[in-house]
Amino acid sequence: MVSTQSPIIRYYFNQDQAIYAIPFAYQITAELHVYLIDDESNRTDLRENVDYTVTAQSITLLAPDTFSARYILIQREGDVVQDMEMDNGFYVDVKKIEEALDTMTMRLQEMKLALQNTLKNPWEDWDQDADIMLPNIEKRKDAVLYFGSDGVTMKAIPWEDVAEIQEDVHEQQQLARDWASKTDGPVKDGEYSAKYHAQKTQALRDETEGFKTASEKIRTAMEEFVKKYCWYADQAALRAQQYSNACKTYRTAVEGLKNRMVELEAQTETYHEEVATMHQTVVEAKAVVVQAEQSCEEILIQMQEYINGFALRYQQAIDGVAAQELQSIANVNEVAEGHIGDMNAIKTDVAERQEDVTAKHSEVLNAKTAIQEYITKYVGYAENAAISAQSALRQCTGIYNYLKGLRATIDSIATRISNDKATVEQLRTETLQARDETEQMKQSVEASEMNVEALSAQVTSDKTVVAGDKAIVQQTKANIETLKGDIGNLVADAQAAASQASAPTVTVGNKLYTQSVIVRRGKRFLKTVEVVPEDDGTETGGEA
Repeated sequence: MVSTQSPIIRYYFNQDQAIYAIPFAYQITAELHVYLIDDESNRTDLRENVDYTVTAQSITLLAPDTFSARYILIQREGDVVQDMEMDNGFYVDVKKIEEALDTMTMRLQEMKLALQNTLKNPWEDWDQDADIMLPNIEKRKDAVLYFGSDGVTMKAIPWEDVAEIQEDVHEQQQLARDWASKTDGPVKDGEYSAKYHAQKTQALRDETEGFKTASEKIRTAMEEFVKKYCWYADQAALRAQQYSNACKTYRTAVEGLKNRMVELEAQTETYHEEVATMHQTVVEAKAVVVQAEQSCEEILIQMQEYINGFALRYQQAIDGVAAQELQSIANVNEVAEGHIGDMNAIKTDVAERQEDVTAKHSEVLNAKTAIQEYITKYVGYAENAAISAQSALRQCTGIYNYLKGLRATIDSIATRISNDKATVEQLRTETLQARDETEQMKQSVEASEMNVEALSAQVTSDKTVVAGDKAIVQQTKANIETLKGDIGNLVADAQAAASQASAPTVTVGNKLYTQSVIVRRGKRFLKTVEVVPEDDGTETGGEA
């Protein structure tokens, strides 16, 4: 049995692969053919048992790493023979018949494959008696085959003739391309290509449009020049007069400035003397502050000794007996001058009462009670005095700190005064320089006045020149009209319709604005100017 499997198979060749399968049926290994195909479609035949071996349904390359190819093809193609012989006997060998049918089927498959790879007439020509024959081998050598006018007869043209025809065709193609698009020179016999003439025509058209635009611009510019120049001349004369007046005003201001500089010099000298006096005052204040600091330190020491002694005496008065308390009271009275009178009265009263101790025991007890009450009262006074002393100590400390801060402030003021001395000297130097510059400025103003007078004379002369230029402008306008007629004829010859080109404009309502790009400090700005011509030749403009 033979399947419909094609009798040929193709694999991508791999030097690391030795075994390739055979998917179709075959009878003997001699029917198998193995080929290697390289990238240039060149075929290499492999030999059985030398380059490969056959095992059932596969082949095995003996040394695949020695080959180099893109594809490997395995094809079945056997000889067309009939080697089965049947006798006249009754016995029929079915197996031989099947093998013969298999062989015939295989040959038919191979023939079908061969027919698929041959040149064939299309099916739509099936009713044409087309007996196509190749020219003989002598005519086919180094020749190109082509069909005759009947589409059947094949002819051969020598390769030399084909090469000559091909070269001529290339030349004609290049010549055709040159006639169409060559622009760097003539194509043939001094003639130029269509594109060259088109570019020339376009350039002539553009030039014509430029002439027309230029003529319109020239006419407009000349008209504007006549109006604007007269206006500018008048404005120049007016501005010259204004400049002359400004120079006079400036001269007056310079004189005032000069007088002011003299006053400033006098004030500077006065300020310098005041600064010297202030510096001496600061030195004296620093000495007073130093003395105050020393006094504060002595007061603080005395206050601290007084508080320490008072605390000791207060402790002795609390812990001692009544007599010791009285003695302590006397000692305290010596220190506290504010209570001396009271203490003397108490001492006198105690002395009088001691004489009558026995008789007036009750009075002594009363006196003792009074003394105890007085001691209690005095303890309160002592505590208040201690609190007052502490408050005074804090106040003295605050005063001391304030005096220290005041001393630092005075030092800072002294430093600033020293710096002000240098500033005053610098100001004095700058004042002298300003006075010199004022003198130079005065001389410049006088020179400017002379220039203004010369400019006024020049403006008067320019007015005369402008009057003469008006006649030239009228003649130029007539010449421009003639040039416009010539340009119109040139535009008609070039068959170009041109529109007047002007500077970029923007119309808002019934107003016309011109736009331009300006660069300031490295940045680009769009400048828009309103154009409003007036009867007197003036033009108003605004920049956006």
